[in-house]
Amino acid sequence: NASGLTLFGGEVGGVNPLDSLRTDAAGHSEINADITASGNTITFHDPVMLANSVSLTDTGTTGIRFNDTVDSAADAHHSLTATATNGSITFSGDVGDGAAGDQSLGSLTVTEAANGVIFGDKAGVSQIRSQADINIGSATTIGGVGIQLNGGAANLLTMTTNGGNVRWNGETQLFTDVNVLTNGGNLTLTADAPL
Repeated sequence: NASGLTLFGGEVGGVNPLDSLRTDAAGHSEINADITASGNTITFHDPVMLANSVSLTDTGTTGIRFNDTVDSAADAHHSLTATATNGSITFSGDVGDGAAGDQSLGSLTVTEAANGVIFGDKAGVSQIRSQADINIGSATTIGGVGIQLNGGAANLLTMTTNGGNVRWNGETQLFTDVNVLTNGGNLTLTADAPL
């Protein structure tokens, strides 16, 4: 794609999973339905907006990469579920912190990621905001490098819910300070989530 909007208006790869999906860094992507791939990777180089609650699944050995921000449509609080059965899931931009109204997610769920979940890879992630739960490893313990939290140059990653619970299920590494604000919810580090 090029500058402008890349719209995923319907389910992608549901019957026959894609080998891979990549967008370029120009413009932005809007996701309205689930996306499934089975080969190389699902990579969004541009900002992503969720126009619906969606699930992204990649069964290949690379996984899913968000190289820019991920937000919900303003005041809609759509949820993101991500699964990388044999790969990793990487966020390189803030999540749910867009400035076009309240763009926090409804919830953020990583069901499984065999090779790890990284917040702050190419660039640090300073904000992760969700109305309800943030559950990293909901189905199985996160494998590989575990859960990596990196706030980047600001040396601080803040994870916020509006009463939702935060759960980390996998070995967790803090590369910078991490501030968790649940506003009444619980923070759970499972027995499989040593710091």
